[in-house]
Amino acid sequence: MNGSLAAKLITTRIRKGGNPTDSARLLTKLIASHSGDNLAHALHYNGYTTAASASRNAHALEIEHIDDLVQNVAARLRFAATVEADMGGTFALQIHLTSNHAGDTTAIRAGIDPHDPTATWWIEDTRNDQVEESTLTPTANPAHVARWLTHQAAALGHPAARTALAA
Repeated sequence: MNGSLAAKLITTRIRKGGNPTDSARLLTKLIASHSGDNLAHALHYNGYTTAASASRNAHALEIEHIDDLVQNVAARLRFAATVEADMGGTFALQIHLTSNHAGDTTAIRAGIDPHDPTATWWIEDTRNDQVEESTLTPTANPAHVARWLTHQAAALGHPAARTALAA
């Protein structure tokens, strides 16, 4: 958990007498097993936040967690990709796959929905609204997710992904 909000919530719990290691471990478990209102209640019940700010913190924590995952996966891709916020939807980061080939009109993006407790990684060719969903959850190994995205992008015609697979 790299996020600044997670660190602040852990610090809040420590100030109330929580053990630092246990507080970090518990927060990781709460994020993995709760979402939405359930996460908000769990954060408040376990001393990470006040009742008044629990919903806001839960939402921001879900986005922060997904952003960390997306950045981790993007860093493992063996071809050019940018990470950008989905400003028209979830506000979580998504991976935008790019190519260095002149004239390439590939428009592929990938991500994971922060508001779905059964979320899986997806990839979309925005030129024709073709979406492929994986069985890979937020707890999947980032290297496995990067391999899946590379194979899917290659199948969608992304030249750099094809080159990465051939290497």
